Amino acid sequence: MKNFIFLPSIIILSLMFIPLVSFAQGTQNGVHEAGTGLKNPELKETKQGSSQGKQEQNSQGRGGNNASDMATQRRSKVSNAVQEMLQVAERNQGVGKQIRTIAQNQNQNQSEIESTLENVKNRGRLKKFFFGPNYKYLNLAEGKLATHEEKLAELKELASKITNEEDRQILEEQIAVMEEVSKELGEEIVAQGKGFSLFGWLNKILSK
Repeated sequence: MKNFIFLPSIIILSLMFIPLVSFAQGTQNGVHEAGTGLKNPELKETKQGSSQGKQEQNSQGRGGNNASDMATQRRSKVSNAVQEMLQVAERNQGVGKQIRTIAQNQNQNQSEIESTLENVKNRGRLKKFFFGPNYKYLNLAEGKLATHEEKLAELKELASKITNEEDRQILEEQIAVMEEVSKELGEEIVAQGKGFSLFGWLNKILSK
C-alpha cells in the first residue's frame, strides 16, 4: 500500500520538475555570451551582418573618393604643366604664340574630359545593369581625348623648333606629363565601358 502511494507521488514530482528544467535551460541560453554583450546569438549574427554591410558601404565610399582624388591629381598635373609651357612661350616669341594657344586649350580640354567621365561614373547601378554605361558621354570623352592627343603631337613639333635647349627640354618634359595623364584618361574610359548589361549593345548602337 505504501509503495502504491509512493509511486504516484514520484510521478507527480517528476512532472512538476520538467518545466523547471526547461525554464533553467532557456535562461541559460539567454545568458550574455562572453565578449558579445548580447543575450541571443542570432542578434550577434545580425549585428555582424550589419557591421559587414557598413564596411562594404565605407569601402565603396573610399573607392569613390579615390577616383575623385585621381581626377584632382590629373587636373593639378595638367595645370602645372600648362603654367610651365606658358613661361616657355613668353621666352620664345617665334613659336610662343602657338604654344600658348595650344597649352591653354589643353587645360580646358582635359578639364572637360574629367567632367564628362564624372557623368559616366554617376550612372546608377540598376540603369547600368539594364542599359550599360552612358555611351553618350563615353563617346564624347573619347572624342575630346583624341583631340587632346592631336594637340600634344603639335606641341612636340613646336618643341623641335625651339632653339634654346633648356626651354626645349622643359617643354618636352611637360608634354610627357600630359601624355601620362592622357594615358590614364584612356584607361579610365576603357574601364568605364566594361561590364555586363542586358541591353547595353542596343544602347551603344543608338548612342552613335
